[in-house]
Amino acid sequence: MFKKTVLFCLPFVFAAICATAQDGNVKLISKKRKILRVIELDVKKNSIYTNIDPQFIYTSLSVELMDSINPVNAYLFLGDTEKVNISFKEGTTLSTLLLAAKPLHYLSFFSGNYEGKVRFRLVYKKADR
Repeated sequence: MFKKTVLFCLPFVFAAICATAQDGNVKLISKKRKILRVIELDVKKNSIYTNIDPQFIYTSLSVELMDSINPVNAYLFLGDTEKVNISFKEGTTLSTLLLAAKPLHYLSFFSGNYEGKVRFRLVYKKADR
């Protein structure tokens, strides 16, 4: 039983190690005051990039594919469990605006069948009182 558990968990541990190492490629593109941050990440096909830390709290974001306008089957995890499919208008590389349920510190990204540079445009907006 122990051997089966270890064999079952091993691919997930390996994927987490690879993703963490790849997240070191996060590049700050733009930093506008305290409301906008743009980061860029080089991604491989069918890879998950976990705990991407933009060092910024955000409440909404959009995703831009720098090298393709084809459907990609990519998705995000906002926070721990909020899975969000990314949709693009036909013929564009910028996604629709995605709203988080609460302010977030990090995100995770699954690349689907896309390989290349991805830009995340993170926006912070204080809640209306």
